[in-house]
Amino acid sequence: FNAGDAADAFGPPRGGVTGASELDRFLLKERLAERGRARGSGEGANGSRTVWFLLALALLAAGAIGIAKLIRRRLRYLTRDPRRLAGAARRELADFLADQRLAVSPSATPEELRQLVQDELGADARRFTAALAQARFGTPASSAAAAVTARRELRALLRVIRDGLGRAARFRGLLTLRSLRA
Repeated sequence: FNAGDAADAFGPPRGGVTGASELDRFLLKERLAERGRARGSGEGANGSRTVWFLLALALLAAGAIGIAKLIRRRLRYLTRDPRRLAGAARRELADFLADQRLAVSPSATPEELRQLVQDELGADARRFTAALAQARFGTPASSAAAAVTARRELRALLRVIRDGLGRAARFRGLLTLRSLRA
């Protein structure tokens, strides 16, 4: 029921009766108050929706960076050549170190990598670097087994390093793009 339409249909009030105009004012105030409440709840809902959308977008971006890094690192292992497999393991360690803000020279020897990991992160990388050196510079007959060992030792080394890092450093390493630029 719209009192304003009813008043228009039946004409202005006669004889000084003001009930219809008071009713109009009351209904107008109610409509305005209702619109204000709707706007207030709508803005709050839109504001919280915006926050949730931005949070979801940030999580999506972080996930995309992590997946891009994972794919790039795994694609390096798509070879049967033991020397390339050893090179992929070396590059994976170098990428991880770059994500932790440790610069690794492209020409760094396995011994230099071992020393860097020991000095900066306090982890023992001797087994990995020995297998890496054997796979890259050893005889062709021993390279295949050494490449498999190097990859296994790399996983163990990275697990030890990650356990030693705090969550903030690990998360920062996940989000940084240093390893993707190299």
